[in-house]
Amino acid sequence: VDFALGEPKSRAQGRRVSGDHENKSPAPPRAGAGRQARRGAGGVPEDPQGPVHDPRRDGCSSDQGHHPPGEWMHALAKCNWYNWLHKSLTKEGIECPLKDMPDPFEAKEKVWLPFVRDTLKVDERTIVVGHSSGAEAAMRLLENTKVYGAVLVAACHTDLGEASEAISGYYARPWEWDKIKGNAGFISQFADQNDPFIPFEEAQHVHENLGTELIAPNRGDHFMVDQFPDLLEHIKGKMKG
Repeated sequence: VDFALGEPKSRAQGRRVSGDHENKSPAPPRAGAGRQARRGAGGVPEDPQGPVHDPRRDGCSSDQGHHPPGEWMHALAKCNWYNWLHKSLTKEGIECPLKDMPDPFEAKEKVWLPFVRDTLKVDERTIVVGHSSGAEAAMRLLENTKVYGAVLVAACHTDLGEASEAISGYYARPWEWDKIKGNAGFISQFADQNDPFIPFEEAQHVHENLGTELIAPNRGDHFMVDQFPDLLEHIKGKMKG
């Protein structure tokens, strides 16, 4: 996303709403969403009509069907399950602002993390959900930022040998696993055992180092779908807890 941010309701009462608008009345739980399609990877021809398209990475959906990355990079509501999750959480009384992430093609850490902290207003009452590149951004965020919890979807820990992944900056130094664990009340992880882009060993490494609650279905779709009911129920369960 790829960030969805949420706060447990029990901790949100009496807090001012952070984000674009403030409200002095007691605030409901809030959630936010960010990034749409993962940047294109190396070796993919450039479309003369636009940016690099890579069918190996997160596609986006429209009324006309599934589109490869690049076509809807600035139309977050048409991408994957992000808008569906936004609407579903909103119906549950959870504030969920939907925002496009800057630098969508390279997803650079130096651009994304300040945006997440300063614009999405992540704090200790926030549940962070990161999909694909957003999962790596979430892990780097947790090295220095305390949150209520985190859900990683399709996370990896290396650049997979792709120069276009390495440019993000997430993989240029060792992961500070202990800090990540210490800054989150819980860390859950959705990993596709048949992910067409990320070897399952990548997810296992993240799980082993963070002690995540691992949910590992056999999907074969990199969680590039229009709806994600298991994620919604998982988040709702964490908020009730």
